Amino acid sequence: MEYKLKNEDYLNLWKYFQDKAISVKGAMFNTITWIIGFAAALIGFIFAKISDYDPLKAKISLPLFMIPLSIAGIVICIYAFFAQGESAKNIRKNLDSSDRCMVEIKGLDKIVAKETENQPKFVQIWNQLRIVVSIFLTSFIAILVWGLKIMSKV
Repeated sequence: MEYKLKNEDYLNLWKYFQDKAISVKGAMFNTITWIIGFAAALIGFIFAKISDYDPLKAKISLPLFMIPLSIAGIVICIYAFFAQGESAKNIRKNLDSSDRCMVEIKGLDKIVAKETENQPKFVQIWNQLRIVVSIFLTSFIAILVWGLKIMSKV
């Protein structure tokens, strides 16, 4: 026996997939916001310690302080890219499923705002988040290189 989907089934599925996409998007923004906040705090901590570093009072050398923290920052940024990419795939899958359901519901496309061909499914915020994470990643790489240069001089 094969089950035939009715209009209300497609409507319920459409709502389900839309809700899932919105839920994943919110969770992704929450995760990325925390990650970026933590990365900013880590960079602030590094530069605060570098600015008041006194080699006579220090228990560890400056490079031994900078290198592990910059590596931790790099790992955090790579995780942010991974989390964003996985979220984007999940959101795209849910929106595609939602679009397939919308095709089956007569009249829904007149009510629901549909993206145009020129407008991507993912708003520019995705690219802006990638740029912000890339800036943090570049900063941590620069701190790592700086720490390695200082270490090579010692």
